[in-house]
Amino acid sequence: MKSLGWKVQKAENLEDEMLIGIQTMSEQISAIVRERILRGKMELGKVIRQESLAEELNVSVVPLRQALARLHHEGVLCYLAHRGYFVRSFTEAQLFELYTLRLKLEPDSIALASTVATFEERSSAKRALQQLNSAYERDPEGFEYARSGFSISLLQPFNQEIIFDILIRLIRLSAQAWIQHMQGDWAHSVNLQTAVSIYHAWTAARSSEVAAKVREDIERNCRTCFPPSNST
Repeated sequence: MKSLGWKVQKAENLEDEMLIGIQTMSEQISAIVRERILRGKMELGKVIRQESLAEELNVSVVPLRQALARLHHEGVLCYLAHRGYFVRSFTEAQLFELYTLRLKLEPDSIALASTVATFEERSSAKRALQQLNSAYERDPEGFEYARSGFSISLLQPFNQEIIFDILIRLIRLSAQAWIQHMQGDWAHSVNLQTAVSIYHAWTAARSSEVAAKVREDIERNCRTCFPPSNST
């Protein structure tokens, strides 16, 4: 198993790549733990053994505790006194709420980002799309992590800091809730061509088209989890 030191030297996904060089040690650990959660590698309700995880990642316990506290603040983990941290479980109502909030903020924000994206940011989005396709074909347990990374790559040029931070949290939490709700039964609901069409509209800065396609994609994901008869 690769140590954290290897992770610092080589980013295997877009989110690590965008943040390497500006992260503290605890932030890097947070990213690794978040990825494990989105890959279903951390069991719901099971207390995280901090000493064992620190040894596994080849880090000290202090930055690990800071990382876990950060993830607790973000809503990724829960904490109980005298027990410790464990992966948060989401209800169907909470998942629906997350998608509802994304619908209000994400389409127009990604559309605006498309109009100001630099060449480097477009290149990062292209790599994120390639990673999404690769996960779909060869790494199903990493698919939702790659899908959230693709959404984040499209938001990266967005220059309204507060909305950006809120959306990043919403994307990550909805990915975590989606995995718990779908329990691996996602293949029938995924249309990679939608991501491709969003990417092409985004790189061409066709903002109205971007907003419409992103909105349609979020609505489709929501319908997959909540058929109309159950979401009204």
